[in-house]
Amino acid sequence: MHTENHYYMFEIKRWMRNLRTSTLNSKNIAKANLLTMRSYILNKREKEEDVRFSERAATPDATGRRRFESELSHRERS
Repeated sequence: MHTENHYYMFEIKRWMRNLRTSTLNSKNIAKANLLTMRSYILNKREKEEDVRFSERAATPDATGRRRFESELSHRERS
């Protein structure tokens, strides 16, 4: 992941440099590349957050478990 980020930064710097060039075609290509990279990174980040959220949801937190156990023991008593 670390080297992948370095690669992205290298590409983004190159495209930003292309934005400063005079030809319209290279500017449009650079803009398209930057927008594509931006959406790729945002989608990737969203997927990582979804995975983290589902992992958290799969493991019950301590307070939820305690609440469940206390309800269970309360039912057993009555």
